[in-house]
Formats: sequence, structure tokens, C-alpha cells
Amino acid sequence: MKAVVLEKHGGLDELKVVKDFPDPKPIEGHVVIRVGATSFNYHDVFTVRGMPGIKVPMPMIIGLDLAGEVLEVGPGVSGWKPGDRRQSSSAMRFIVSTRPSRTACCHRRRTAPSP
Repeated sequence: MKAVVLEKHGGLDELKVVKDFPDPKPIEGHVVIRVGATSFNYHDVFTVRGMPGIKVPMPMIIGLDLAGEVLEVGPGVSGWKPGDRRQSSSAMRFIVSTRPSRTACCHRRRTAPSP
């Protein structure tokens, strides 16, 4: 998948477009979402610059907010199916991999239905 990746803290010049970043796989309690829209907001700027006391696993795909449709459902997830429209935001953050990328792996409790 195509993704905007941060490999180390610094300025915006540290962001790289990677055209062949591995697609996320659904894990226990998570869904994989085909990203239709995403954002770059102030939380992303803080992540790029680095925040004292907060360790971020690298490489990190940037973009906290997203909307799209479910592609795959991981073990332990019921009531959701491929094609369901979902959204996830920084307030509901627990995204394993994603943003500005084509797919994201999100915890089922951290997403909401999207109209």
C-alpha cells in the first residue's frame, strides 16, 4: 500500500511517501479499513516533532483521523462485515498501522459507524 511514513522525529522533511508499505493484517479484536479519507492535524505535527516522554514506535504511518469501509474482520470481532462504513479519530485512537495510507488496522472499540 501507499503510505506517508515517519522513520525518525524531526521536521516535516522527515515524512516520506512509501509506495510499497506492507498492508495491515487483521489481528484479534481489530478490523482492517480501506481508507477513503484521512487528515493531518496538530497531533500528527507533534508526532513528527517528537513529544517529550512519549515514545512512538517507528516507522509510524502519519494521520490520526480516517474514514472508510471495512475490508477484513479479525478474530473476536462480531457484528461487522466487509463493506461496513466506519470512522476512527484521534479521540478513539488505537490504530495499529495506517493513515495517509490506503488501509488501516483499527481496534473495533475505537471506530464508529459512518453515515
